[in-house]
Amino acid sequence: MKTAESVPDLDIRCDGVRLPPDARLDVESVTVLEDLDALSMFTLTLRNWDSERLTVSWSDSPLFAVGTEVRISLGFIGDLHPVMTGEVTSLEPAFTAGRLPRLTVRGYDYRHRLARGQRTRTFTRTKDSAIARQLAREAGLRAEVTDTGTGLDYVVQNNQTDLEFLQKRARLIGYEVHVRDKVLYFRPPQHGRPPSQKLRVGDDISEFTPRLRTLTQVREHSVRGWDVARKQAVVATVEAGQESTTMGGTATGPRQADRAFGRAASVSTDLPVPNRDRADQMARGQFDDLALTYITGEAECEGQPRLHAGEVVDIQGAGTTFSGPYYLTSVSHSVTAAEGYRTSLQVRRNAA
Repeated sequence: MKTAESVPDLDIRCDGVRLPPDARLDVESVTVLEDLDALSMFTLTLRNWDSERLTVSWSDSPLFAVGTEVRISLGFIGDLHPVMTGEVTSLEPAFTAGRLPRLTVRGYDYRHRLARGQRTRTFTRTKDSAIARQLAREAGLRAEVTDTGTGLDYVVQNNQTDLEFLQKRARLIGYEVHVRDKVLYFRPPQHGRPPSQKLRVGDDISEFTPRLRTLTQVREHSVRGWDVARKQAVVATVEAGQESTTMGGTATGPRQADRAFGRAASVSTDLPVPNRDRADQMARGQFDDLALTYITGEAECEGQPRLHAGEVVDIQGAGTTFSGPYYLTSVSHSVTAAEGYRTSLQVRRNAA
C-alpha cells in the first residue's frame, strides 16, 4: 500500500523524446485503458493556450502530430513503470467562453493498425498461429504466438479488417489477441499463471464488486462438424473436471452448477470443423472461456502501474469464496489533480 507521502508522477515521451517542461506543466490529466477484447487507448488533456503569445499552443504543435508514438509511464515519484505505448490518432481541441482552451490527445495501441480497412483474401495449407504471425508482420509488429497445431486447408478473410478476422479466428479456439508495446500476442488466456501481485480489500482496494453467476456454466461443451475428406461427423466434448486450471478454488463454475442444478450441456454446430484434432481444440478453448465467466467483477484501487491486462492478480480480504487469483481482462489508469492516481480493474475467475 502506498503511503500518504507518495506523490503521483508520470513520464510521457513522444517519438522517444520526453515532453518539454512547458508541455508537462500544461498536462491536466492522463487516462490509459488496457483491454484484452478492445483496442487499448490513452487520453491526454492539456491546457491549450500560450499566455505570452496569446494564441493556442499544443493543437498547432508538431509534438502531438497524428502518428506520433507516445510512451506513457505512471507511478509515484521515484517509482515509475511503463503502462502503454501507442500512436496518436486524434486531436480534439475545446474552445469554451470563460475558460482557457483545452486539447484532448487520443491514441490507440498498435492493434489499431490491424483495424484499418477491410480485406478479402484466402489462406491455404496454414495454421491460425501462422496467420497471426503474417498479420503481425504486415502491420509492422513482432509476434508472440502460441502454436495452434492443427493445419487448415482453406481459410477465408471475407471483407473484414485484419483485427476482426484475427479475433474471430481466436474466438473459435478460445485464444486472445492483444498488443503490448509493438508485440502482438495470439495465445490462450493466461489465467493459470502465478499472480503478479497481491492486493487486499480495505488496504490496496477501496471497492471490490465481484459477481458469481451460474447461468453460463454447463457440465459439458461439445463441438460438432463434418469431416469432408472422410465423409463422417466430427464430435468433440469437454466436461467439468477437465478445466485447464482451477485458479486456486476448491471447485470450478461448471462443477458447482452441475452439483446445484443438475446436468446441462452446450453445443456449437455452426462452425467450420475439418477434423477431430480441430474439434478437440475448439471444444477445449470454448469450454475454458465459458468457465471464466463464473465470477466476474470490478475493483477500484490506488495507482498500480505494474498491473497489466492478461495477468493474474491475487485479491485477498473478500472472504473465502471471493478471495483468490483473478484474471485481469481490463486495467484502467487515471491521473488527475483532483483524485490523484487511481487504477480500475475488470477481473474474471473460473472457480471459488
